[in-house]
Amino acid sequence: MPIVSCPAEVERDGMWLTLNAVIQQASDDERLSEYRQLRKRSQESAGDHQKLARWCQKHGLTDLSRAHWFQVLRFQSNHHAALLTFARPMNQGRPAEARI
Repeated sequence: MPIVSCPAEVERDGMWLTLNAVIQQASDDERLSEYRQLRKRSQESAGDHQKLARWCQKHGLTDLSRAHWFQVLRFQSNHHAALLTFARPMNQGRPAEARI
C-alpha cells in the first residue's frame, strides 16, 4: 500500500496554510516580536497578564489576548473584564456553544 504524503495545514485568518507558511508569517510579524519583548518583561501576575491581554486585543492578537485573560482568572476568579471575555452569548434564551 503506498504512503500518501499530506502536509499538515492549519487554519489562520480563514485560510488553510502549511505549518511552514504559518511559522514564516509569525517570524515576520512585528506585532509578535513586540509581544515577545513585552512578555519577557512581564511578571507572572494578574496585573501583568491583564496588561498583556489588553495589548494583544488592541493589536489584533485575539487568541493571545484570550490566553492572558484566562491567566488573569487563575489569579482572580471573579475578575469582571476577564469573565466578560469568556461570557457565553444567549441563543434563543439558552447559552450558546462555548468558545474556548
